[in-house]
Amino acid sequence: MGDATGAQLISAGETEWDVVVVGAGVAGAYVAAHLAHFGARTLLVERDQFPRDKVCGCCLNDRAIAALVESPLEGVRQLVRAAQPLAGMRLGAGGRTAELRFSAGMALSRHLLDAGLVKVAAEAGVKVMHGVQARWQEENASWAVLKLQDQLGEVEVRARLIVAADGLSSQLLADATGETPTIKQGSLIGAGVVLAGKGMESFEPGLIHMACGFGGYVGLVRLEDGRLDLAMACEADAVKQAGGLGALAGKLLREAGWPEPEGMLDARWRGTPRLTRNPVKKGTPRLASVGDAGGYIEPFTGEGMGWALAGAHAQLPGLIARALGKDGVIYKHSVIGLRGMACRASAALLRHPRLVGWTVDWLRFAPWSAKPVAWLTGRGKRWRLDEPDSGLTGGGN
Repeated sequence: MGDATGAQLISAGETEWDVVVVGAGVAGAYVAAHLAHFGARTLLVERDQFPRDKVCGCCLNDRAIAALVESPLEGVRQLVRAAQPLAGMRLGAGGRTAELRFSAGMALSRHLLDAGLVKVAAEAGVKVMHGVQARWQEENASWAVLKLQDQLGEVEVRARLIVAADGLSSQLLADATGETPTIKQGSLIGAGVVLAGKGMESFEPGLIHMACGFGGYVGLVRLEDGRLDLAMACEADAVKQAGGLGALAGKLLREAGWPEPEGMLDARWRGTPRLTRNPVKKGTPRLASVGDAGGYIEPFTGEGMGWALAGAHAQLPGLIARALGKDGVIYKHSVIGLRGMACRASAALLRHPRLVGWTVDWLRFAPWSAKPVAWLTGRGKRWRLDEPDSGLTGGGN
């Protein structure tokens, strides 16, 4: 159905929908595409213009890959073919480095992944609106009402179901429930940038590079197009002391004994609010949440994408039923559990450079000991790209 503006919606009289999805990140676009595929009249609203890169890192763990591979939409499955397979990790701290080889998922730029999912959604019949802000108005026994605003005007639309996929600080959930997420005390902020230039040859394609130092940690991955994706979790005070996000990232790399990519200091870094937060507990009958809007914990590397896509995939049956006016239970996908605890433990370790340094020393002599942690954070499956029917299959460990 393609793109539209608020004014175009008014002129077309398209103000009633089965479902409106607010936020065209990976979870929102994934859900919208599948809702339309199964027969729901779907509107996807995004406040940013595409294409764009995101602060979030580019790593896809096994759960994220599985959600893409198991899609009935060919366009979704084929997105994984553009990804860069990851064959392990380099962990650096205190001037020491351990290189660990294991099946570590894949890397795909958010620029390509998000735009690809939105394209598939449009091909499935979704009406896509960029540059539009959505605000909650009201709901009754039959409908929920949103006000959509852009530079050309505003319009009210109503739907059986509204899906909040508008990120960590979901304004939609706050407006609808009167509640905001509980942020964990001491939670780190996030920051990211994508670089194209000199100084990247030190960061081998196909590996996750993780540097830990005082004040935070930074992950670096080469993308499918050769660019370098940097995603950092750090203390806000450390950013101030270092003189900026790029300066802090450079400091962390130097403490690990690694070189600084050219242009990192002056690049346009993007930041996030504090990362770890509990989900909103209140709910409304005609509102569901997916992705980061449903709760988030500080990721190790790639788990956020895994939670977003796996959670969206798990919630689809209930979302589809509700969007089509049928009874359906929408389960909230929790990031808590054994694997969530493993991610918390890994992220907590990275806050302590000396402990990471000792861990690096241990891993240099016993690299096999990293594999259980890799499995707990959703890695270890070998993905084969040579199956003509299904496009991708998962192999053994």
